[in-house]
Amino acid sequence: MTKTPTITGLQIIREALESRKSQMAVMARDCGCSMDILDSFSQGRATLPPAILDRVVRFIWNGFIVYNAEADVLQAVPQDPPRSVGVPPPPLKIATLPFTNGPPPRGPQPEIAPKPAKRRAGWG
Repeated sequence: MTKTPTITGLQIIREALESRKSQMAVMARDCGCSMDILDSFSQGRATLPPAILDRVVRFIWNGFIVYNAEADVLQAVPQDPPRSVGVPPPPLKIATLPFTNGPPPRGPQPEIAPKPAKRRAGWG
């Protein structure tokens, strides 16, 4: 039985940074560090201070995930349950609806002969 390698939270953050190379300049500006530091961190050559690491995680996952440094894992932030914006309609009872499953059957349709095409003058 082979043992699967454990993936840490820092590895996931590094891979997410690697996949967002085109956003590196904006991310560096918003997180308060240089692009070189973020690039070095994504390649595993540097470490980031906890404050910048939190900003990077917030930038990548829009605040829905936080990094727990003690356990080295990413954790989902509990979200508020969705709130209703109005009163829901009463449940629909299909058996009491005023229509059937299709239009009423029709009798045979009369056959209409196609009209001959009109000839234009000079067109043979």
